[in-house]
Formats: sequence, structure tokens, C-alpha cells
Amino acid sequence: MPVARRSSLPAAVLWDMDGTIIDTEPYWMAAERALVEEAGGTWSHEQALALVGNPLLVSAQTIIDQTPVTGTAAAVVDLIQGRVESLMKERLPWRPGARELLADLRSRGVPCALVTMSYDVLARVLIAALPEGTFAHVITGDQVARGKPHPEPYLTATSRLRADPRRCVAIEDSPTGVASAVAAGVPTIGVPHIVPIEPRPGLKLVRTLAELSADQLWPVAMEGVSGPPVLNPAHGSEGTRGSRRKDDRPWWKRAWAVITNPFTDDDDAQSQSRDLLPQRRSVPPPLGRPLEPWGRLERHFQIRWDAADLEAVSEVLRRAGVSEHADGSKVYSGLAALVRDPARPKDKKAIAVFVDGTHLGYLDRKRARAYFEEVTEATEQGGYVESTATVRVTPQDKRVKLRIHLDLPKPGELLPRNSAPTEPYAIVPLGRRVQVIGEEASREALQAFVTRSKQTPVLVTLRTVVEKKPRSQTRLVEVELDGEVVGQLSRAQSSRLLRVLDRLNAQGFLAVARAWVGGTPNAPQVTLDINRDDAHLHDWLALHRRSARSGSLHEIVPSADPISQDG
Repeated sequence: MPVARRSSLPAAVLWDMDGTIIDTEPYWMAAERALVEEAGGTWSHEQALALVGNPLLVSAQTIIDQTPVTGTAAAVVDLIQGRVESLMKERLPWRPGARELLADLRSRGVPCALVTMSYDVLARVLIAALPEGTFAHVITGDQVARGKPHPEPYLTATSRLRADPRRCVAIEDSPTGVASAVAAGVPTIGVPHIVPIEPRPGLKLVRTLAELSADQLWPVAMEGVSGPPVLNPAHGSEGTRGSRRKDDRPWWKRAWAVITNPFTDDDDAQSQSRDLLPQRRSVPPPLGRPLEPWGRLERHFQIRWDAADLEAVSEVLRRAGVSEHADGSKVYSGLAALVRDPARPKDKKAIAVFVDGTHLGYLDRKRARAYFEEVTEATEQGGYVESTATVRVTPQDKRVKLRIHLDLPKPGELLPRNSAPTEPYAIVPLGRRVQVIGEEASREALQAFVTRSKQTPVLVTLRTVVEKKPRSQTRLVEVELDGEVVGQLSRAQSSRLLRVLDRLNAQGFLAVARAWVGGTPNAPQVTLDINRDDAHLHDWLALHRRSARSGSLHEIVPSADPISQDG
């Protein structure tokens, strides 16, 4: 057989682990059931299926919420993971064709990365059973701030590989994993196993990896990206405009929608009906690293959307497996991305809103202009602003009422006004305001951040110092802004954070906090916004105990150069 040219191969292949390389989902289900039954509860197969592909802390919290199991999510993860680890060490149940395809890719020089929501301790069991060098990088659930279906795991993998995600291939077995890979812009091959996977753009479904070789991966994956267009399901094959024939399809696929004005409470007076015939203009998806808003999510408002966007909304709801409420409505909360769309007709400062990787609408012009500079700044930093959104769709006979709510901080609080540390760091979660003391000694360092009209959002570094007295010494938390000491916390406030700093510093991470600089040039004030609840911080440390990233507010693993976006 002639050797295929290197150009026919993907730049890299990104592998899920559980259910894709090894058939460990039954191990997880057995461990979950045993834990719940020991606590006096029951755990159904359907409940177990609902957790497939989820981040471990999310699954653990679900178990706590639905069963008599008690404790923190991190503690539940440790218990279940320990059982799964023991079973894996006894026997690794390989999925058909997985080892052979890994070996084929290795022989052809195609780098592979493992992208799994299992923790490092389980990934090591798999890695030990494969030839050395099988995986160039390993991304585990305890190394990312946001797990699947968020795109961060796959963006982290492509960044470490220094590869364009559009030139890689992901291999997944669950809807959650597929959503993560597709949202990251990676052409994806789905191999359904325990749970079914619905077709979607960017995805090619196959029965088994045993049917694929290294040479076939790229052409097969591209079938999902460039396959035949899907007709709008809201219309017949003839595309008859405004057809009102009887339609037995689900209501979210019907052709008529009520579009409420996002900027009034008078729905009836401001609603109008359109059909869904107009084609949606393609908007470039978010690329780069997601940047978490600096400030609190205080603004809860609706976004503007076009009639043709209802099909995109129904796609988001379908992928998420959202069930109907008693009144027939569907409500879904997901991750929203804000992206500039300068090509939008008649609006060069348009800001497009994506939910779970799908373009659903725009900020209205007034708000777009208020946030435009900060969204642009995020783009210049190689990322995009990410927040939360709620989608609510309510049926009304042959019409549908759609509302899309977006949560954002106030304008001016999306991003800090200074640069993040160059060393690996993690940001302490938001909580209550804590006043820094001793700022008057650092007036020069703070003057550049003091404004007359409002407080300035910044990032500060927290360090441990020892205050020595003739007969005693006390450990305190010192606050730095851009390398300059600008004050410290009181003894009482320091005592609540010292454990957090010690844990992070022991792992080589800096502790960073959100802060405000206010007051006057002669009397500046620095206030931290940090969570001091012991239980909350315990779970946060458990989530991030192996991870930190410089260059983003929530990404916490040091990454390689920004992803190339050319070609």
C-alpha cells in the first residue's frame, strides 16, 4: 500500500478516554451505585447515564443532590475515583480499534493528546498500559477550570500542541464531549457507545474505530464539517413561505415565532410574527481563550435576535437534552461568548452572542457600544469574553415566545485595568469586600489607578509575609499591584486566607484576587473582593489543586503560544 502524504493526516488527534479508548463507563456506574447503596439510597441506570461525560465535581454534586450521600463534592469524587482506579488496575477493557489506531498514528508521526474529564490518577493507569510517547500531552479534569461541554479542555490541548484546532481531529463517545470539541472548533468523530449522539455540524458519526486508519481520520472528520447542508426543518422540502398546514413536529421546530422586544416589559404591545425563511448569516465563532468577566454578574438583560435564530436555539436545546416543563416551555442555562462582528451590515460595532458555541443573537446597539472597547480588548488579548446566559422558549399555539437573557457586569468591569502576573496563578473566588490597610504608604504606585469618577478594577497578587515583633511573629497577607506592595490584610482577615495561599504556593501557583482602587491620589484605597467561606474555598482548592494558567482570569494551566488563526 502506498504511503499517504503527510498533508492527508491531521495536525494532531485529541482523544477522550472513558468510553472511547477504554470501556470504563460501567466501572463508573458500578462505583456510583455502590456508594449510593452504602448510604441507604438507590441509583438507577438512567441516573448514571445522565452523568456520562460530565466533569467529576458536577457528577458528584448531582449524586449528593439526588441521594442520601453526604459530604463535599470533592470527597465524593475521591471515593468513586478510588473504586474505579482499583477496577482499572485489575483490567483495562479496550474499545475496538482504539489501541490499533493509536499505534498507527504514532507510526505516522501524528501527535496525540488525551483530553479526559477523569483525573490525573486514572489517566496514569491508561498511560502506563500504552507504549511510551503515545500521548504528547495529557489534559485531565483536575487541570482545567471548566470541564466538558465547555471548550476549555480542547483549547488547552491544541494550545499545548501548538496546533490550529481546525486542523486537528477529536474522537469522542458522548454528547458532552462532542459539544466540547465542536465548540473549540475541532472537527470531531463520534463513536457512540453508552449514550446516543445526535448528528450536528462539525461531527461525523462512525460505528467503531476498528473501521478507521490514520489515513482515513482526516477525510472522515471533514465529512462532518463540509457535509451536505441540512434543510431548515421548519419548512417543507419545497420551502413554501408561511405554510400553515397541520404540523405534528415538536413546537420548537414549527415555522412561526413571537419575537418580543428585548427592551420593554410590554410583550403584547411589542411582539411581532415572522416566519423562519431568512437564512442566518454565518458569524465567525469565538476563538482563543475564554476570559471570565472581572466583575460581578449584575446586568440581567435580553439580547436582540433575528427570526432565523429560532432554529439555532432549538439546536442548542436539543444538544443539551433539555426537557419540557409542565407548561411546555423549555429553559436552559449555558455559557455565553461575546464576539465582535464588524461585518454585520450597518453596524460596525456589533457584538454577537454565542451560547454553547452557537450564534443566537446580538447585544442591542446601546449596550454593544458600552461594552465594545472591552470586548475588543479581549480579542486583542487572544480571547473572548465569556459569561452565562439563560434561554427560555414558551409555546403559544402555532407561535413561540423566545427570550434570551445574558448576565454581564457593569460596563467598565469586564476586564481589569492592569496585566495579570506572568507566573502561573489562580484567582480566589468572588465573595465579600475586604479592606486593605496601609495603602497610604504606596500612593505613588496607586495614583495611576485612581480616577475621580469611579473605582478602578485591577488584579492583585497575595503573598505571605512574617511580621516580627520583639516577643512574637505573625504571618500576614501582603497585597501587591504590578509588583509593588500596596498594603496588607489585618491579622483576622489574613488568618482566613493563609491556608489558601499555602496550598497554592506549595504547588507553585500565585494567589491572585480581584480588587478595586478608589479614593483620591493623596488618600488611595484598595478593596479586595474575595470569598472567605471555608467550605467554598475547600471545594475550589480541590477543583484547582493541579491547575493554574497565566494570561486569563479563569484559565489556570500554563499554555503555549496562542493558536494560529491563519489559513
